[in-house]
Amino acid sequence: MLSIVICSKNKELCDQLVANINQTIGIPFELDIITGAESISQAYESGLKKSSGEFCLFLHEDVLFHTQDWGKTLLDHFNSDPFLGLISVAGSKTHTIVPSAWWDCLENDKLIRILQHKPGGQTEDQNQGFEAGKLVEVAVIDGVFMALRKKTESHFDQTLTGFHGYDLDLSLAVQEKGYKVAVIQDVLLEHFSLGNLHLGWLTALLHVHRKYKHVLPLARGGAESSLLQEIRNISQLFKHYVNLVRKNS
Repeated sequence: MLSIVICSKNKELCDQLVANINQTIGIPFELDIITGAESISQAYESGLKKSSGEFCLFLHEDVLFHTQDWGKTLLDHFNSDPFLGLISVAGSKTHTIVPSAWWDCLENDKLIRILQHKPGGQTEDQNQGFEAGKLVEVAVIDGVFMALRKKTESHFDQTLTGFHGYDLDLSLAVQEKGYKVAVIQDVLLEHFSLGNLHLGWLTALLHVHRKYKHVLPLARGGAESSLLQEIRNISQLFKHYVNLVRKNS
């Protein structure tokens, strides 16, 4: 059985998603909706501990599923490889030692399958990186959809405050346990927001990179880490910092 955990701040969005899950998942599941959490790591760890399924899906509430019987598709991927520990719908084959977001990578290393709403009102069909197949091993994932094999015994860092960094942390924690992380193409989500980067996001990023400096840089899925990308990410980190200072000044 699949356990689903949602950290909710918007009842209308959450109710819409729950109705959508019931209509599309195609397998038995249990659902834990957590409200009023002080941090997403706290909420997700609470849901993980209470869950009874072999697999646990941590899901943002501002999404809808467009794939019928996606629950069966997800479990089929897990059952095809006992060392597959974590699955998402977006991520990167590489991650530098320089603190960076998952999308701060070469375009050839990026994988994503999402119908993404944009600020101007348009929706972009993002579908890239799957030339080698519908499942590709990656270094890190995005937190919009994170399906975890509980047997990995991976947990959410309770020293991470706020609502950022948990996806990067879990990606690296799962791999330290000897399991693979992957992005899949055959579960399609519609995502209604782009997220909000602020100084709390940068603080979380720095925290996770300090914690895992002994395993970074990291490359998976046939990709290679490079000095050029490290240099590019130093520049990108500075840009992130300047933009966040401007936003908060």
